Amino acid sequence: MLGADVSRRKPDPEGILKCLAELGVAPDAAIYVGDTPVDIQASRAAGVRAVCVLTGAGDSALLSSHWPDRLVSSHARLAEIVTSHEALPRGELAAVR
Repeated sequence: MLGADVSRRKPDPEGILKCLAELGVAPDAAIYVGDTPVDIQASRAAGVRAVCVLTGAGDSALLSSHWPDRLVSSHARLAEIVTSHEALPRGELAAVR
């Protein structure tokens, strides 16, 4: 999904919701990975879990203050999060280093 595919930008959930619809995935079965507070806001608005990666624009303090469901140190940790995503609690920040 690209910017040209949506009429509203994040934190509006339009892009996430369009992706979910095209893939046939329910929001509660999805994880959205981002690196900014806007990504967390968009994921919440779409009803999906928010996982933030510290290798991008946001730092730990900034991202933690917006309560992602998980905060990971690198993209290398994403496979671990995806495979255990059913056990991923909503709204309870847990750091995975």
